[in-house]
Amino acid sequence: MRCNNCGNEIENGSNFCTYCGARVVNGPVNVQQPVGNMQQPVSNIQQPVSNMQNNGTYMGQMPVTLNKANVKAPQNSKDNKALLTILVVFIFSLVVGTVCIIGYKVFSKFSVQRVGVLEDTDSEPGEQENYELEKDTIYSGMDENMVSEDLIAWLNATYAIQTDANELDLTVIGGMDPDDSNVGAIEEGLKAGWGINNKEDLVQKVGKLVADDGDPSDDGWDYSRAEELLAHGYCVGWFNLGEYLGYAVPIGKKIQDRFGSWDEFGDDYVTNYMSWVANGGMGFAGDINQRCTSHQIFVTGAEYYYGPYAVDFDMQLGSSAIASYYDSMDRNKEFPDASDKISEHVKGYIAPTELGVKTTSGIIQIDGDLYMMPAPVKAFLDNGWEIDESEKNAMLSWNKETELTLKRNGRELVLGAYTFANTSGAVENGYVDRFDIEAKNGIEYVLPGGITTSSTHDEVVAALRAESSREFKEGNGGSIDISLAGRAEQYTTNDINFCFDNDKKISVIFYNCNSYYADDAESTVRNIIFDMLDQNIGDANNRKAYLDAKYGGSAKKEPVIDELSCTECVIGNEIYSINKTISELFDSGWELDDSSYSGNLLVQPGESKVFFMHYMGIDGAGAYYGYYNYSDSPVRITDAKFNILHIKDSNWRVTSYLPVKTAKKMTLGNSYSELVTYFGEAQIPDNVEQERQGRHMTAYDYDLQDGKVRFMIYDDDKTVGDIIFLQVD
Repeated sequence: MRCNNCGNEIENGSNFCTYCGARVVNGPVNVQQPVGNMQQPVSNIQQPVSNMQNNGTYMGQMPVTLNKANVKAPQNSKDNKALLTILVVFIFSLVVGTVCIIGYKVFSKFSVQRVGVLEDTDSEPGEQENYELEKDTIYSGMDENMVSEDLIAWLNATYAIQTDANELDLTVIGGMDPDDSNVGAIEEGLKAGWGINNKEDLVQKVGKLVADDGDPSDDGWDYSRAEELLAHGYCVGWFNLGEYLGYAVPIGKKIQDRFGSWDEFGDDYVTNYMSWVANGGMGFAGDINQRCTSHQIFVTGAEYYYGPYAVDFDMQLGSSAIASYYDSMDRNKEFPDASDKISEHVKGYIAPTELGVKTTSGIIQIDGDLYMMPAPVKAFLDNGWEIDESEKNAMLSWNKETELTLKRNGRELVLGAYTFANTSGAVENGYVDRFDIEAKNGIEYVLPGGITTSSTHDEVVAALRAESSREFKEGNGGSIDISLAGRAEQYTTNDINFCFDNDKKISVIFYNCNSYYADDAESTVRNIIFDMLDQNIGDANNRKAYLDAKYGGSAKKEPVIDELSCTECVIGNEIYSINKTISELFDSGWELDDSSYSGNLLVQPGESKVFFMHYMGIDGAGAYYGYYNYSDSPVRITDAKFNILHIKDSNWRVTSYLPVKTAKKMTLGNSYSELVTYFGEAQIPDNVEQERQGRHMTAYDYDLQDGKVRFMIYDDDKTVGDIIFLQVD
């Protein structure tokens, strides 16, 4: 029997396709409606738009998590999904070769729906491999505390496009923590997709990928796949951290020697992925567009200090590497208004280098030129086509098609064009997602598989069956329809429809190909990269200070408070006094996030007022500042010096790089035994208890001369969940 979705032969009675992961449905299936896991949208853009969550862990500004004990599974991952489903989808992804934006809060966490591992596309059957792979032993024995987060960030960026496509965590080596319950899917994929059964096999495969084959045009593609294979070897436990870095860093240096920027490196990866799909690799037009979009979003994000590419490409790679990327950040950096914005799709468009054989790749040859659909109008203009004079000043719409007529050498090409939301509507900044192909005007059209306007019905069927990538359906009058949508695209209006005349020759081909990835990416750029610039820079500055302090950079070392105090704490590498006015808090980096605030507010004697604030605008660094009026007269809030600071682990989620510490470096997550070691036995006040997410907490107080410090301790694991500083006048 055949899979309803991808067309491959599978075992009779199968419930899932072992090639594409789709649920097999008995009976006729409209191939334009993906089945099984393909019904789930790739959350990269609409949810990461889960990936770029500003939750304290995204790449570029936030640190990469290294300590396995501290790594959390992605918060928006579907933790209750059966591992069987993960495995099925995983095996589908790995057959995709390097199967393989940011959304409203994208670059940090992805749901674990598909774990993509690269397929061995180079080995011949029965080929005996014996390749040397350089290993730097300087990293031997290193653990998480000895390695810079910037080094890991750099290495993760080398395969970030695929990590993004697979909806995994861009901040974790290989996209998944070794302790994740689904990590077994990676090992299964290495075996099924590459024939890699152990560390030795993996080293051989990577050695082949990075060996000099005399063709530098695909080095980015090969090096990226090699880096991800090594990262997955670490995920499944075949390498410890030192071994992983020993192999990965020398390849990173090869990447730096071969390329000049993340943009150039990623372009090479995408170009060769496009060619791989075009020549029969598992994937479709939507998958190519997804990777093109992710790469360009990373490039734009880096310009505004955000995302996986926001780390120096030419950074000196080493265990104590510190990016200088953040040294000269501009909080007033300008970004274009919507009326002037060139879409990411247009900026990041990459023209194909070959037509290939797969019709569903989205590649087409028009009058001798190759285009990847949906192609920017500019791509046609660059190839010598000119906009009809009557349409040059037309403004394109994002929700209504505009018909354009392009002319070249006396021939006319009629296309359907759109623009993207939040971008310029100028014709040259639009994109072509639809045109009707007919044998007229002397224009030659060639689709992969050799399909032309003179092909017959039988020739089209033969070409589509030869590629065996996706089932097509036949309609009334013998018409043929085949989907171009990516494997996980929600919207499936992308298709090619072949119509035939009475002689069963093509009369017209309706070509429809849009990219919902590219469209939603514009919202990402506007809402996350542009509109949150100040917050992103604040996050980056904090991370820079943290790394400088940790690895001996220019920033001063973290101070230590010797005696417990209710008026002072340490944040990052600064001592902070709680006794500040609201304006002083603003000056020291705190931002108000409380609509109830009013400068005219009076706090009556014996009453208190509490406000929620973010440090440096960081979403994962929130705390409650309060003022209790101990006087006999009302106090205007603008005149008050705050005397309460309440830090909760549910609001302050950036303890890995920006902890709030009391004396002796005591912070959230420390144990009760450490508390007693540092400060002795605490008092347990009566009736001061609370529940948080089903976990009971008990208060432990340390009374001081001018107030107290209260630690709320979780009863189940005896760790600190809250720290409350209370000053008494």
